[in-house]
Amino acid sequence: AARPVLYHLGVLLFLAMGLLPASGAAAFGLPRGVSPAYCANEFLQYQGISQNEKAAIHLGNTKSCIAGYGGRLDPYTAYQLCIPSWVAFTHNGTLVGEAAINHAAVSPGTAVSGFKRLLGIRQDL
Repeated sequence: AARPVLYHLGVLLFLAMGLLPASGAAAFGLPRGVSPAYCANEFLQYQGISQNEKAAIHLGNTKSCIAGYGGRLDPYTAYQLCIPSWVAFTHNGTLVGEAAINHAAVSPGTAVSGFKRLLGIRQDL
Protein backbone atom coordinates (compact mmCIF):
# COMPACT_ATOMS: atom_id res chain seq x y z
CA ALA A 1 0.00 0.00 0.00
CA ALA A 2 2.94 2.36 0.56
CA ARG A 3 4.15 2.18 -3.03
CA PRO A 4 1.02 3.68 -4.65
CA VAL A 5 0.91 6.47 -2.05
CA LEU A 6 4.55 7.36 -2.65
CA TYR A 7 4.07 7.16 -6.42
CA HIS A 8 1.12 9.54 -6.33
CA LEU A 9 2.98 11.82 -3.96
CA GLY A 10 5.48 12.17 -6.80
CA VAL A 11 2.63 12.84 -9.22
CA LEU A 12 1.36 15.64 -6.98
CA LEU A 13 4.83 17.15 -6.77
CA PHE A 14 5.10 17.17 -10.59
CA LEU A 15 1.70 18.83 -10.77
CA ALA A 16 2.82 21.51 -8.36
CA MET A 17 5.78 22.17 -10.66
CA GLY A 18 3.49 22.43 -13.66
CA LEU A 19 4.59 19.13 -15.21
CA LEU A 20 1.34 17.25 -15.53
CA PRO A 21 1.82 13.55 -16.21
CA ALA A 22 -0.55 11.89 -18.67
CA SER A 23 -2.60 10.27 -15.90
CA GLY A 24 -3.36 13.61 -14.26
CA ALA A 25 -3.55 15.75 -17.38
CA ALA A 26 -7.18 14.88 -18.13
CA ALA A 27 -8.22 16.15 -14.69
CA PHE A 28 -6.99 19.59 -15.75
CA GLY A 29 -8.59 19.59 -19.20
CA LEU A 30 -5.46 18.58 -21.12
CA PRO A 31 -5.56 15.73 -23.62
CA ARG A 32 -4.27 12.34 -22.45
CA GLY A 33 -0.79 11.32 -23.52
CA VAL A 34 0.71 14.81 -23.72
CA SER A 35 4.39 15.17 -22.89
CA PRO A 36 5.64 16.81 -19.66
CA ALA A 37 7.32 19.50 -21.79
CA TYR A 38 3.96 20.37 -23.39
CA CYS A 39 2.33 20.54 -19.95
CA ALA A 40 5.08 22.76 -18.56
CA ASN A 41 4.82 25.09 -21.56
CA GLU A 42 1.01 25.29 -21.24
CA PHE A 43 1.33 26.03 -17.50
CA LEU A 44 3.92 28.74 -18.09
CA GLN A 45 1.82 30.42 -20.78
CA TYR A 46 -1.38 30.20 -18.72
CA GLN A 47 0.28 31.73 -15.68
CA GLY A 48 2.26 34.26 -17.74
CA ILE A 49 5.53 32.79 -16.45
CA SER A 50 8.81 32.87 -18.38
CA GLN A 51 11.24 29.98 -18.10
CA ASN A 52 13.86 32.30 -16.52
CA GLU A 53 11.79 32.95 -13.41
CA LYS A 54 12.55 31.69 -9.91
CA ALA A 55 10.12 29.43 -8.07
CA ALA A 56 9.69 27.60 -4.78
CA ILE A 57 7.54 24.53 -4.12
CA HIS A 58 5.75 23.78 -0.86
CA LEU A 59 4.32 20.31 -0.35
CA GLY A 60 1.96 20.58 2.61
CA ASN A 61 -0.57 18.38 4.39
CA THR A 62 -3.53 20.51 3.29
CA LYS A 63 -2.25 22.42 0.24
CA SER A 64 0.69 22.20 -2.14
CA CYS A 65 1.90 25.43 -3.70
CA ILE A 66 4.33 26.86 -6.20
CA ALA A 67 5.31 30.51 -5.83
CA GLY A 68 7.88 32.71 -7.47
CA TYR A 69 8.72 35.92 -9.23
CA GLY A 70 9.84 37.06 -12.65
CA GLY A 71 13.27 38.40 -11.79
CA ARG A 72 12.06 41.59 -10.09
CA LEU A 73 10.70 41.67 -6.56
CA ASP A 74 7.45 43.52 -7.13
CA PRO A 75 3.79 42.52 -6.83
CA TYR A 76 3.31 42.58 -10.61
CA THR A 77 5.77 39.76 -11.31
CA ALA A 78 5.01 37.60 -8.25
CA TYR A 79 2.69 34.60 -8.56
CA GLN A 80 1.35 31.79 -6.42
CA LEU A 81 -0.62 28.70 -7.37
CA CYS A 82 -1.98 26.31 -4.72
CA ILE A 83 -3.97 23.09 -5.00
CA PRO A 84 -5.33 20.89 -2.21
CA SER A 85 -2.97 18.02 -1.29
CA TRP A 86 -5.41 15.26 -2.23
CA VAL A 87 -5.02 12.34 -4.64
CA ALA A 88 -7.88 10.04 -5.72
CA PHE A 89 -7.61 6.80 -7.68
CA THR A 90 -10.34 6.07 -10.21
CA HIS A 91 -10.85 3.43 -12.88
CA ASN A 92 -10.10 6.19 -15.45
CA GLY A 93 -6.85 7.36 -13.86
CA THR A 94 -5.68 9.67 -11.11
CA LEU A 95 -7.29 12.88 -9.85
CA VAL A 96 -5.56 15.56 -7.78
CA GLY A 97 -6.60 18.70 -5.92
CA GLU A 98 -10.25 19.79 -6.00
CA ALA A 99 -11.16 16.98 -8.39
CA ALA A 100 -9.85 14.44 -5.86
CA ILE A 101 -11.79 16.07 -3.00
CA ASN A 102 -14.99 15.97 -5.06
CA HIS A 103 -14.38 12.30 -5.90
CA ALA A 104 -13.76 11.53 -2.20
CA ALA A 105 -17.27 12.77 -1.40
CA VAL A 106 -18.81 9.97 -3.48
CA SER A 107 -16.09 7.32 -2.99
CA PRO A 108 -14.17 8.00 0.24
CA GLY A 109 -12.03 4.85 0.12
CA THR A 110 -10.34 5.93 -3.12
CA ALA A 111 -8.84 9.24 -1.94
CA VAL A 112 -5.76 10.08 0.12
CA SER A 113 -4.80 13.27 1.93
CA GLY A 114 -2.27 14.21 4.60
CA PHE A 115 0.32 11.92 3.02
CA LYS A 116 3.17 14.28 3.89
CA ARG A 117 3.07 12.66 7.32
CA LEU A 118 4.27 9.43 5.67
CA LEU A 119 7.52 10.97 4.40
CA GLY A 120 10.48 9.54 6.27
CA ILE A 121 8.50 6.69 7.83
CA ARG A 122 10.01 3.29 7.09
CA GLN A 123 7.47 0.79 5.77
CA ASP A 124 7.73 -2.75 4.48
CA LEU A 125 6.66 -3.08 0.86
